[in-house]
Amino acid sequence: MKSSTFDFNDFLDQMQQVQNMGPMEDLIKMIPGMANNPALKNVQIDPKDMEHLKAIVYSMTKAERENPDLLSPSRRRRIAAGSGRPIVEVNRMIKQFNEMKKMMGQVLNGNVNGMEQMMGAMGMGGGNGAGGGLQGKMANVAMKQMARRVKKNKKKRSK
Repeated sequence: MKSSTFDFNDFLDQMQQVQNMGPMEDLIKMIPGMANNPALKNVQIDPKDMEHLKAIVYSMTKAERENPDLLSPSRRRRIAAGSGRPIVEVNRMIKQFNEMKKMMGQVLNGNVNGMEQMMGAMGMGGGNGAGGGLQGKMANVAMKQMARRVKKNKKKRSK
């Protein structure tokens, strides 16, 4: 497997790293531009949601985790049954994973424009990406660090 791919094993690693950092509400407030976002002021994130995502991924076979393109509708139904989650939730998680995979692919290739556009759409900056000045630079550095961790973990698993 190429080290520049992002699969469900990497997704699990990222979820674990995020969980180790503390409550999700606190993490969101630490993202540049998010602390002042009124829509996120009273956001409540249930820790069980992360456990549900893990259950979905752990219900996949090793081959499915390494190659998400294998996830046909019948496999998705099996994963939903195995994880105890509705098929709608499995499909939603796979869609979110694919968006994250696309963004990580751009970052791994040195292109942070996709991440900047996403952050701009989330209201974290002006029309030109992640915001000017320090906030935009901090966001770019954070994404590059995450991409390096993904590459490093991928190399460890391939040994």
